Amino acid sequence: MVGTKHSQTPDVSEADKSSGKLVRTVVAALDGKRAQDIVVLDMASLLGIVDLFVIATGGSKRLVRTLAEEVDMSLKEQGRRPLRVEGRDTAEWVVLDYGDLAVHVFQPEARDFYGLERLWGDAPRISSLSGNRGADRLSIGPYNPDR
Repeated sequence: MVGTKHSQTPDVSEADKSSGKLVRTVVAALDGKRAQDIVVLDMASLLGIVDLFVIATGGSKRLVRTLAEEVDMSLKEQGRRPLRVEGRDTAEWVVLDYGDLAVHVFQPEARDFYGLERLWGDAPRISSLSGNRGADRLSIGPYNPDR
């Protein structure tokens, strides 16, 4: 799990290091293909079945598919394969489920409609990349629905 302890505790567990690397890989893959409004939510204390949500937007079906494929290829390079992939055919909302991590890639209308950030508003926001690009800027912060 990636959490506030990263910034407060010098000895970070191997699991936390692995999660941080995993998130950076996913965010870099999405960012590199021009995903919009990338958000990482820490879900560990809320769900218990998944540690992290990465949420991103692609402006078209083609871009949503491309973003999902890029995440899949990037994580395969690290030996990770999704347990399941949903929504690839329609490309309105594609979910790549890696067990401890779920990557949600939406078209703008679907993201607005389903509102995962609103639904899981209590989840700590680990990262939000909507303006300046760069996967190396992951930081811990509380979720603010007005961002």
